Amino acid sequence: MAVAPAEVRDHSCDAADAPCAHRQRCIQVRWLVAATLFGAMFPVVGWLVAMSDPGVADFASAHRSQPVLYIVDLAPLVLGLTGFALGYFHARLLKTRHLIEETVHTRTAELEHALEDLSATQAEKDRFVASVSHELRTPLTSVVGLAHTLLDSSDDISPTDRSELLGLIASESEDVAAIVEDLLVAARVESGQLSVAANDLMLDEELCAMVEACKVEVEPLRIEPVMVTGDAVRIHQIVRNLITNAHRYGGESIAVAVYAEDDTAVLAVLDDGDGVPDEKAECIFAPFGKAHDDPQRTESVGLGLAVSRNLARLMNGDVRYRKRDGWTSFELHLPLVTQERDDRSTALLSTTEETVTYASTA
Repeated sequence: MAVAPAEVRDHSCDAADAPCAHRQRCIQVRWLVAATLFGAMFPVVGWLVAMSDPGVADFASAHRSQPVLYIVDLAPLVLGLTGFALGYFHARLLKTRHLIEETVHTRTAELEHALEDLSATQAEKDRFVASVSHELRTPLTSVVGLAHTLLDSSDDISPTDRSELLGLIASESEDVAAIVEDLLVAARVESGQLSVAANDLMLDEELCAMVEACKVEVEPLRIEPVMVTGDAVRIHQIVRNLITNAHRYGGESIAVAVYAEDDTAVLAVLDDGDGVPDEKAECIFAPFGKAHDDPQRTESVGLGLAVSRNLARLMNGDVRYRKRDGWTSFELHLPLVTQERDDRSTALLSTTEETVTYASTA
């Protein structure tokens, strides 16, 4: 019966790699053999020289006449041990060199990655500065121009036109203030220095106040009286950012809704636009994140959604995105405060039959 050959171990090592245990032994053996053979030359040469003396008959007499031959005879042993030690240190040196090369390679890769991150950060900073400059310059240009118009032609402007110009200046100034507020909030959140109030608020009333102050036409879909604990100023900032985002990037129709869902109050800003690609649904909540690379779209600072989510989470809530029933919905979720309250209108904004349809699917 044929016997299967024993498994042959591959002890080969790539010279570029760190020497394995087998290769380390091979290095030591090679040094040992080479040093021993080299050391063997010394007693052989010494014996030949000693035997060339006519008065020496054999090796014993040669050693008696030349005692140094006893020391020469130890040369193979001494040099063999020395070669073995050199082989050991040679193998360790190769291993150390390989580890150093690996470390250098790793550190180089890390530095290259850090350089790429730095370049990306620099590019992001440049884009951010350009966006902020554009966002601030547009309303500021209007404010400056309208102010000069009032100064230069104050006598020729009717009270009605003057009131309209002042209204435009106030509106554009509010846009600048909103951008600056987002920038300040983002910086304070990043440094952990932002705090929010904890007051009981009617979320539907806060939405109504913001809709009345907003320059964007919105349609009510479902408005329910719900109470939450939060900061009215920050809730207004979130609603403003969500409505601005829908107006800038959403469809033509914008709607709002407030309702209770389990133990959570939901304030939704909806539009009939295409929405956000699935792979970028979370990217839009990152600072300077954007969902579209369309050059035709107006660039924004890219902080609105990130600031809104951070503010919501400071109030133990969240801002989420979802697409349902043909609507693109950005929703503010806050903990619901349950308490007895008097009967009141379930809609501060008028509702329609579509409201009932949406309410049944929300």
